[in-house]
Amino acid sequence: MDYLGESTIASGASLLEFPIAREVLSLGVPLFNSEQDIGLSLVRSKRASSEDVILSASYARSLDFNDSSISLFGSHNIKNDNTRLAINFAMPLNKKNQLRTSAATDADGDLHTALSLSRPLGDRVGDYGYQAQIDNNSKNRFANVRGSYRTRFAKLSGEVFRSGSSTFARATAEGSVVLAGGKLAAGNIINDSFAIVDVGAPNVDVNLQNRPVTKTGRFGRALVTGLASYRRNRVSVDTDQLPEDVVLNASAMEVIPARHSGTLVSFASGGGDAALLTLVDTSGAPIPAGSAAYLNGTKAEYYVGYDGLVWVENVKSNNEVRVTTEGKDCVVTFAYRPTDEIQQSLGPLTCR
Repeated sequence: MDYLGESTIASGASLLEFPIAREVLSLGVPLFNSEQDIGLSLVRSKRASSEDVILSASYARSLDFNDSSISLFGSHNIKNDNTRLAINFAMPLNKKNQLRTSAATDADGDLHTALSLSRPLGDRVGDYGYQAQIDNNSKNRFANVRGSYRTRFAKLSGEVFRSGSSTFARATAEGSVVLAGGKLAAGNIINDSFAIVDVGAPNVDVNLQNRPVTKTGRFGRALVTGLASYRRNRVSVDTDQLPEDVVLNASAMEVIPARHSGTLVSFASGGGDAALLTLVDTSGAPIPAGSAAYLNGTKAEYYVGYDGLVWVENVKSNNEVRVTTEGKDCVVTFAYRPTDEIQQSLGPLTCR
């Protein structure tokens, strides 16, 4: 109520009233080149207790200085003779920080000014964001500072707000705890789908769509949030950060989770003799990524990665692998002889 003004509400001419009639005429035109735009509009709005006919104009352009921009706006209400003016300026200070300043007049002719410096919070562990803003008008001055930091387990935020002689402060922590497939993991807020990633080694970067988003914890697991439901999501790990004695069954997998659900992505080796197979079809083309492979009749699933690569464990001297691709099965057989190699590669092997 203070924002709208007591006199406005008392007279019944509140903008909170739903208009019973409204006509809008607008025009937007680029000037000279794509870096300048001008806009004109005429709005007629009729409410139960008031009627407004507002004519407005705007101008925006990009500046040559440091990718900055400026915009101007003006409006005049023909019915009550109220005029508003505003100017905004924005300038990036580097790739992430941005400076904004603005000045505007309200319906009473009072001047409002604002200055802010901000940095958006990224989605990877260790990212931080903040905003510092000062607003000033003829009646009061407002100051607001808030910041956020993303850890492996939660987003931590703090805010301090001051208006006149009053000060307000708060702190929040937002995160998730998930138990899936017998694996427990903690991480950031889940908005859509998620994956529990088991690498078997601590402090290893985990990537989503080739972007680092988190690290594994002391038990070699990580909760990856932000997966898109019903779409292919590529989850991978940075193998350069693995200890020498750790061997993975794959370094990347594609998963397609349902909405508001999760999946377990296990890169960790289960022990025993293992081999990296290169599987191809009868035409010599690699078996598609995401196909499921089953070794020697067991129920354990191994997922085929890019270029037909699949890591299998507990292999025997003679082995049979059944591969399921889009509802169709094929079988490949291979012989295995232990060697001194940490990662023994076999193939290409034809799946028939």
